[in-house]
Amino acid sequence: MKKQLIITALICMIMTPAFADEESAKTIKSITAQPDLDVQRQIYESPLTQMPGMSVDETKNQDYDAQNTGEVSIANKPPYGKNMPMFKQARIRITNFFRQKSLNKMKAEQDGTVKKHNKLSKLFKDNSVTLTDDNSEEMVNAVAAADSTSADTKSNLQLAGGVKEHVTTNDVILDADNVDFNDKTMDVVATGHPVLNFPPQNTIIKADKIVYNNVTNILKAYDNVELIKDGSSIYGDFMQINMNEENALADNMKTTKGELEIHAKHATADDKVIVLNDGTLSASKDFVFRMETSMVGGFDYKQMIIDESDKSYISDISGSKDIHVEVKDITLDAKKQHNVTTFKEIEVYNGKKHLFDLPSFQAHTNKDHNYFEGDYPELGSRNPMGMYFGPGYVFDLPNGSTLKAVPLVNYKSKFGIGGALKYKSATNMTDFMYGSANDVFVLKGKQYLDDKLYLQYGMNAFLDEWFLGARMPKYAIEAVYEDGKYIPNTIGKGLGLQFKNRFSAGYFGDTKYQLKDENLAQGKDATTRLRYMAEMSQSLYHYEDIPNRKILDLSMVMQGSAAVYGTGDTQFIGRVGPMLHTQYKYWMQNVGYFASAYQDQTPLLRYDTYRYGHSNVYLNEALRINKWLAVGWTISANLLKEAPNGKLLQENGFIFSIGPDDLKVNLGYDFIREATYFNITMAMNVKNSNVHFEKMVIKNPDRLTGDKKPELTLLPKPEDFQPSEQNKVTVPKQYAQVIDIQDPEREYVQ
Repeated sequence: MKKQLIITALICMIMTPAFADEESAKTIKSITAQPDLDVQRQIYESPLTQMPGMSVDETKNQDYDAQNTGEVSIANKPPYGKNMPMFKQARIRITNFFRQKSLNKMKAEQDGTVKKHNKLSKLFKDNSVTLTDDNSEEMVNAVAAADSTSADTKSNLQLAGGVKEHVTTNDVILDADNVDFNDKTMDVVATGHPVLNFPPQNTIIKADKIVYNNVTNILKAYDNVELIKDGSSIYGDFMQINMNEENALADNMKTTKGELEIHAKHATADDKVIVLNDGTLSASKDFVFRMETSMVGGFDYKQMIIDESDKSYISDISGSKDIHVEVKDITLDAKKQHNVTTFKEIEVYNGKKHLFDLPSFQAHTNKDHNYFEGDYPELGSRNPMGMYFGPGYVFDLPNGSTLKAVPLVNYKSKFGIGGALKYKSATNMTDFMYGSANDVFVLKGKQYLDDKLYLQYGMNAFLDEWFLGARMPKYAIEAVYEDGKYIPNTIGKGLGLQFKNRFSAGYFGDTKYQLKDENLAQGKDATTRLRYMAEMSQSLYHYEDIPNRKILDLSMVMQGSAAVYGTGDTQFIGRVGPMLHTQYKYWMQNVGYFASAYQDQTPLLRYDTYRYGHSNVYLNEALRINKWLAVGWTISANLLKEAPNGKLLQENGFIFSIGPDDLKVNLGYDFIREATYFNITMAMNVKNSNVHFEKMVIKNPDRLTGDKKPELTLLPKPEDFQPSEQNKVTVPKQYAQVIDIQDPEREYVQ
C-alpha cells in the first residue's frame, strides 16, 4: 500500500512552482514612507539574465507598521529557505548545544523541585509529620524514606514495562453505514459514506462506494472519490489501486493546491511513473508569473504608486487577459537532488491571438525550489564586456546545484565571441564570462554564509559598495555583514528612525579600467581592507495622499565610513544632509544634499577613491509619461569639482522603460562608465489562464520533494524558556514554614 497515493505526488510538484504569488510580490509598503537611500545603486550593470525565477526581491526589507512601537529588522532577506549554508548550520548547532545544556540543567532543577514539593505535600496531607521547629531531622528522614520508596517503585515498573502498541503497515480502518461481503466474488462492499483510513500512510479515501477484493487485493472507489494525504486532496470519478503490483489509475482526476488547479481525464501510476492524459493546469486566482533581469534603474519603479485604472497590460493590445498554452508533452524527471521539467511543442496564445511557438523548454530546480534555471538563451550586457547573446545549456551538479553554459557573441566597439558559465545553488550565484571583443574575463558571485553574512567576489565586475556606489576591482573577495533596525515614532507619529550598518573585510586588486576622463594611477599592489559603514536616517516630516498619488517625506541622513588597509593607509568619510522623497501624480524623485568631511589615503586609487567631494547633490527622477513609456535619470554632482576627473557629475545615467506594465523592455546608458544596458521584465497575472497538455509523465514521483528533513532552528534562550503550567511549582502559604528545612541534596522548595 506504500504507493496508494501516487497521484498526490503530482501536487508536490505543483505546490511550490517557480512562480511568485501576488502577495509576496507586493512592493514593501514602507518604501514610500522611508525612501531607499542607496541612490548610487546599480544602474551600472545588468547581470546575466535572471529569467523565470523565484523572484527574490533584493529590496531592503523595510516593512513596518507606523503605529508599532517596537524595533523592526531591515536586514536583507536571504533566498535560501531551508537550504541554509554550512556556516549558519554550524552556528545554530553550536548555539543549540550550549542552550540545550542550560535547558537540561534547568529541567533537572525544576524536576527536583517539583518532586520535593510533591513529597512534602504528601507528608503534610497524610499528617505523617508534625510541623514544628524541632522536627527537621524527622522531616529529612521522612523525605529520604519517600525517595527510597519511589526508587523501589520505579525499579519495579521498569521490570514490568517494555510493552508497546504495534502498528503494522497493513493496518486499515474502514468506517461505513453499510458493509456487505459477497461470497462468490470475494468483494467487500462499503456504502453509506464509506471512509477507508490507512494510519501508517496517513491516508484517507472517501467515496460513494468502496469495493475491496480479497483475492485480487484490488481496491476500487466509485463516484465522488476523495483521496486525502497530509491535508491535500485529490478528487475523481473513479480510482483503482492494485496493492499487489502497487499501481493505480483514476478517471477525471482533479486537485487544487495553492492557486493552481490540475485536471486530467485519465491518470495511471505505478512505483516508478505517473502518466496523466488530456489534462490542464489552470489558475483561478491572482497568480503572477515573473521573468526579469535585475533592475537597472537608479531606483526602483516599484516605489511609484500607480492607479489600477492607469495600468497597461498586454491584454490591452490583444483584447484578452487570458493566457493559454498548448503543450504536447510534459515530462517531470524527479532526480535524486533535482526536478527537471521538459516541455515539448509549445504554443502560446493570448485569448485567440497566437503569440509565439517554442519547440522545447527545459527547467531545472532543486527539491525546495530555491532557484530556477532554464535552457533559454541569454541576452544582456555587462561592462566591460559589452552586449552579448547566446544559447544556454544546463547541467545538474551535486547538492541540487546547476551549471549553465552559454556560448556567446559579444559586442564592445567590435564583434567578438566568448562564453559564460552560470552557477546556481540555494546559497550561491556565480557568473563567469569571457568576450574576445574586449579580450576580458568577468567574474561576479555571491555566497551566503548566514542570514546577514555573505561573501561577494568578482573580477572586472562592479561590486556593491553601498552608499559609495558600485565599483570595479581587478579582482576582489570580501566578507560582508549587514544589519539594520527601524524604530517607529521616535519624534512623532509616523516619524521613525532607520539605522543600517555594514562591516566588511576583504582582499582587493586595483582595476586597470578608468572612469570617464579620470587619470588616476593604478594601485601597484593588492591589499586587504577592513571597512565599517553606517547610516542613520530620521524622518522629519511625512505626508501621503495615496488616492491622489501625492507623497512627501523629508529626512535627515547621516552616513559614515572608516577603512583600514593592509598597507597601513586609512580612509575616513563622514557626511550629513537632508533628503526629500516626493511623488506628484506620476512624477517621482529623490533629491538630497551631503556636506562631507573626509580623509582619503586609499592605496586602491581607481577602485576606492572617494569621488563625491565636500559638497554633493544627488538626484533621482522617474516620470511615467504614459501607459507605455517611463523614463528615469540619476545623477550625483560634486559641486566643488574635487573629483579626480575635475568634473561636476560623478554619476549620470538614464533608463527608458517601454511597453505595458506586465512586459517592459528597458534600455539605459551610463555616461560615467560609458556602457549601454538592456533588460526585459515580465510580470503576467495568469488568472483565468491555463496550460493544456496531451500527456504529462512524472518519473520517480516518490523523489519529487526529496528528503523531508526537519528544518534546523534555534532553541529558545534559557532565560526565555517558560515552563509548562503543570510543571510550575507553587507552594501554599500554609507550608511556608518548611522553607528553612535543610535538605541533604541542598535543594530548596520556594
